Amino acid sequence: MNKFVSAFMAAMGIACLNNMPASAQDLAMLGKSGTAPFERTQTKSLKTVLDKLELKYNVHFMYKSKLAKLQLSNVEESTTSIDEELKSITVPNKLRYKKLGEGFYIIFAQDDEPATPTTSNGGLNTIASSISPEMITSSALRAIPVTGVVTDDKGQPIPGVTVLVKGTTTGTTTDVNGTWKLNVPDATATLEFSFIGYVKQEVPVNGTTNFSIKLMQDVTSISEVVVVGYGTQKKVNVTGAVTAIDGKDISAKPIGQVSTALQGVAPGVTVTTGSGQPGKDQGTVKIRGVGTFNNTDPLVLVDGVQMSMNDIDANDISSYSVLKDAAASAIYGVRAANGVILITTKRGTTGKAKVTYSNYFGWQKPARLAKYVGAQDFMKLVNQTAGTGIYSDTQISAYNDPNRDTDVYPDNYWLKKILTGSGFQQEHSLGIAGGSENVKYHFSANYFDQKGLIRNMDFNRITVRLNTDINVTKKLTFSADISARLNDRNEPQGVAGSAWYQFGQGAVINPLTVNRFKDGQWGIVRGGQNPIRLQEEGGLYNYKSNLFSGNFKGVYDLVKGLKLTGTAAVNYQSDYNSQREKILIYETDPLHPDLSVTKPFGQNSLIKEAQGYWFKNFQGIAEYTKQFGKHSFKLLGGASQLNETTDYLYGFRKNLATGTTQLDGGEMGTQTNKGWAMEYNLVSFFGRLNYNFDEKYLIEANIRRDGSSRFPDGQRWGTFPSFSLGWRVSQESFMRDITWLNDLKLRGSWGQLGNDRVIVDKDNPLIVNYPYQTTYNYNSYPFGGVLNPTAGIKIYPNSGLTWETATMTDIGLDATVLNKLDVTFDWYNRTTKNILMTLPIPSSVGLDPAAMNAAKVQNIGWELGLNYHNTIGDKGFKYNVGFNIADVKNKILDVKGSDQITKDNNNIYTGYVTGQAINTLYGYKSEGIFQTAEQVASHATQDPKTGAGDLIYKDIDGNGVISQALDRKGGDLVNIGNTMPRFTYGFNLGASYKHFDFSAFFQGVGKVDIMTLPIERAPTSTDGNFRKEHLDSWTPSNTGAAFPRLQTSTQNYFSSSYWVRSGAYLRLKNVSLGYSLPANIFGKSGGFDRFRVYVSGSNLLTFSSLPNDIDPETPNDSRYYPQVKTYTFGFNVSF
Repeated sequence: MNKFVSAFMAAMGIACLNNMPASAQDLAMLGKSGTAPFERTQTKSLKTVLDKLELKYNVHFMYKSKLAKLQLSNVEESTTSIDEELKSITVPNKLRYKKLGEGFYIIFAQDDEPATPTTSNGGLNTIASSISPEMITSSALRAIPVTGVVTDDKGQPIPGVTVLVKGTTTGTTTDVNGTWKLNVPDATATLEFSFIGYVKQEVPVNGTTNFSIKLMQDVTSISEVVVVGYGTQKKVNVTGAVTAIDGKDISAKPIGQVSTALQGVAPGVTVTTGSGQPGKDQGTVKIRGVGTFNNTDPLVLVDGVQMSMNDIDANDISSYSVLKDAAASAIYGVRAANGVILITTKRGTTGKAKVTYSNYFGWQKPARLAKYVGAQDFMKLVNQTAGTGIYSDTQISAYNDPNRDTDVYPDNYWLKKILTGSGFQQEHSLGIAGGSENVKYHFSANYFDQKGLIRNMDFNRITVRLNTDINVTKKLTFSADISARLNDRNEPQGVAGSAWYQFGQGAVINPLTVNRFKDGQWGIVRGGQNPIRLQEEGGLYNYKSNLFSGNFKGVYDLVKGLKLTGTAAVNYQSDYNSQREKILIYETDPLHPDLSVTKPFGQNSLIKEAQGYWFKNFQGIAEYTKQFGKHSFKLLGGASQLNETTDYLYGFRKNLATGTTQLDGGEMGTQTNKGWAMEYNLVSFFGRLNYNFDEKYLIEANIRRDGSSRFPDGQRWGTFPSFSLGWRVSQESFMRDITWLNDLKLRGSWGQLGNDRVIVDKDNPLIVNYPYQTTYNYNSYPFGGVLNPTAGIKIYPNSGLTWETATMTDIGLDATVLNKLDVTFDWYNRTTKNILMTLPIPSSVGLDPAAMNAAKVQNIGWELGLNYHNTIGDKGFKYNVGFNIADVKNKILDVKGSDQITKDNNNIYTGYVTGQAINTLYGYKSEGIFQTAEQVASHATQDPKTGAGDLIYKDIDGNGVISQALDRKGGDLVNIGNTMPRFTYGFNLGASYKHFDFSAFFQGVGKVDIMTLPIERAPTSTDGNFRKEHLDSWTPSNTGAAFPRLQTSTQNYFSSSYWVRSGAYLRLKNVSLGYSLPANIFGKSGGFDRFRVYVSGSNLLTFSSLPNDIDPETPNDSRYYPQVKTYTFGFNVSF
């Protein structure tokens, strides 16, 4: 039957029932059968029974949406006629039916007799004869036929749009191709186009007979509801600091790790990526700064289950909610001290299956690489450093000959030479969603493959997810979410880490080192393994990680307003690591075979590691909602039990048989093994009260009580409350005349949050779950003149260990101006006390000190978010501009008088000092460069080797000696820089016109200090590389140089202000240009709803005052895997 006839009769039927304009909600349920219905013995809702009759008799039914779920009684199967079937349905269930036309029926309640509608024929003469003459008005006889098509802002057709003649009940809906036909009474009529999620549009006819209508998404309605702890709330009624992010904003970026896509999209959320290595390029997320010396990771919940956001496919995500203050986070208690990120995945919808597929293909290259001088300049600078002619003029001039023997006179840029990988990456994502009234599903599968810049340094991941929702009965619903994630990462054999060895060697091997001689012999580098040979011939490190997750939830509507929810979530992660190393043989002097000897490097060994991790969480929640008059209450209470167990095993053997990849192939006498297990339990009770008066005055109160196994008896339980208030000023009567201000809400909150993940030690994972306990060391001690095996404690136990507690105050506002500009602002003060740190104890105790609740840290900051969206002209040029910025000042308030600074292997001092930020840089205050020996002699004593050309360090305490101690402790080390980012911001642009779409995203930091000493220092021997700035180093003939003199000693390479630079930057993180093919390009039989192709680039431009080979986002030295630029193209299709 013609689909337009169905739509037309549906509109007229609904008009009969309501005597009012038909709505998209009512029409959406009509004529959609298409799949075999349930047997009536399985379900007896009106909709499912009528669905079967539609198929059986090839008819269509119209009824009010509120009748769809009506449970029928006394329904009997009949084969006589449709009228007999309808009587058996309607009479016992107090329903009636009326035949509207051939094949069209209206079902209605007995006391709801439909009115006679006004109809406009619509040019459908095939049904005119079946409608009584009195139903056709005189205006219908004078009607003007009009037609058209309705599309979205991307040019894709929108089926189901309601098209009405304004002020009448005359209307229709668009078909699957977005087309419609209608008769209007005269040329002065106005047409109304409406659909859920889109801005309603009115168009005057003015004699036009064919219309092309483009509907714009209603941004306000889309973001109306946000996910909060254990539920959802209207955005306008949220009283906490919550930032909602649409999943489309994340999945639109071609990314490998979800965490990296959060960078710059939400105020107060800082994301840093320390590496571009495949599989290890996750972002480190911090919310509102750093409030502890220990773990700073936020709690991440995916559909209410704790897991890493990098374990899911970005295409599966429907929305993100970032809970930033205590009012929003306190419901999660002990796990929420560092903020909470709630991720909601996509779910199925009623209707026939919809299939989506997306992919992209891309290539990576280093965003920045250090620039080193070539062989000739290297030799000159080595001579300058040593003060003698280590390299002769003959050796240097030999490089002027382009035909020289490169075995004798090599010139290699090793940092680039090791980049033998393709850098190719690809992603494929498939989604299938659909369902019926009672069962809905969403299935997805994703494959991600990433080749590294280094050969055999790659990563691939497979994710699969199935979300199902089942209406078991009218009151009971059940959902089952099952997912799996399979990771496989490889690295070539290395020494103390593969990526570290590859880039570490590439950054240090000087250009005079041969990679491979003409006869095929590999060169020895720095007395050890050749990194490029390890890529080609060495062993392989393999890291496998598999995660299986099940999340099962039942919801029962006990009585009106009271809902009970039970959840059971189980995750199992298994990690299997294999590190296979090989012995490689080198010739010590390939240029002189008679003098050369063979030399083996490495060992023929194998390490196997296996770790199993179980996560189990069981929750029970009761929620009661009540509204009377202008008062609205919602009360939630629940309990949770969480259990984590981890088992670890390690095995090692050497001298494996050739080709062996299992431990049994090695010598038994060389084996070592170890293992451990640990467990963690958390029991929680929580509650929340929401009160709303007249949608103006909002109150929320939360409380959580947690009991953690990480603390000793008597210290395990903590209570964490929060309170918040909101005032929707725009709803007041005195604001009614201010039409440009659509919404204004003021809010404030106070609360406390706990943290039981108080210690993290990668070398001792057990201490995470048993921080108050000591460890035992097994050794031999003399008793009675004889050594006896004995166990003794190492750390002084602390049975008083307890929670870190963060107290936060937040004041904010949310506003909407002219329905186009959304504004949010927050000011907050977060103080964390009882922070664990190690304080010194007398050495006479004979034990190492235990961690104690000693420190106190404060973070005061503010956040601003602006989003503007608009449409220009009737051609539908749509654009949006977003900007967010945040600042936080971090200060250590108390460390119990034990200010501490520590020095790392690069002579860089950082520490915990009262009144300063966490990890502040400490060092000497540099005052320039000594120009003469007399100037050195008249200055405070520095290093004995100090001379003209060296850095001048300020004598802070004036005692005539430069000493390595804090200024407040009689030394000369002062605060020289703050590593905490200030003024973090993001800026995004989006635009679409006809079939084109464009987006650009910038991210940056306004103020931060970085220490460049490990990056910019010069080598003190031939073992290393010189940077181009070292050419401008101090000499007696170049006294105005920017760089101090080159020498074999290290007095210039202490931590000092000379090496501290501004790390402020602005980076174009992503830019994308797409084109959506017109809907009619494939024809009506093409089956495609949308086909979009696009090109994209990441990390393309960076603006910074740093040298152009230092990455301001990850200012590591060149021994680390660099950040990457990525160029991609791909397409998205749905059908």
